[in-house]
Amino acid sequence: MELIDRVRSIKPQRARGLEKKKENYLAFTKYPKEGRKYIYTTNVVESINAGLELMRMEFGG
Repeated sequence: MELIDRVRSIKPQRARGLEKKKENYLAFTKYPKEGRKYIYTTNVVESINAGLELMRMEFGG
């Protein structure tokens, strides 16, 4: 995964953690893209997912 590769070059230990938990972080991708923007939560993990999505967008997809 490109994002993990970019993190790995800066913070290898953090990248290993992301690699182990990527299925959890990316669980929202199982839902149709059109409906994802309507899913809201106060869950900390979901907040991390949103942050990862923003990082993905900033790095060009």
